[in-house]
Amino acid sequence: MKRNTIQWTALLLCAGMLLGSCGKQNHSEEMIYVKSSMFYTTVTEMYNDPASYLGKQYHLVGELYVSEDSDTGETIYSVAGTSGSDAIGLELSYDSFEGFSEGDRITVEGKLEQISVMHHGEEIEILILQVSLLEKRE
Repeated sequence: MKRNTIQWTALLLCAGMLLGSCGKQNHSEEMIYVKSSMFYTTVTEMYNDPASYLGKQYHLVGELYVSEDSDTGETIYSVAGTSGSDAIGLELSYDSFEGFSEGDRITVEGKLEQISVMHHGEEIEILILQVSLLEKRE
């Protein structure tokens, strides 16, 4: 009887650990939907407190903004939003922006990461959205 109790206890502990780890894995992959009205505030908070946002999946709607890196001449694509006369953007990493133009209204989903880049000869950390979905909105 005692042996069966020990086996059941071990089985329940293993099941609990498996369920607990499954929940943690799924939590990091949950999509966080950012309403258009909260875009500016949310992206501002991402820059102010990146540790709270890194590694999470986001769904954002905004305007495609295209710029050029003055050091490398590389084209940079961002999703941008405004609040009054202020604007803010989040750089996008995606395979191809073919068929997209500056000013397009877009839906974008992806994981927020922080990477090191050279800017005016100095290494800096930037936030970038690793895009898994990019669509034009009508």
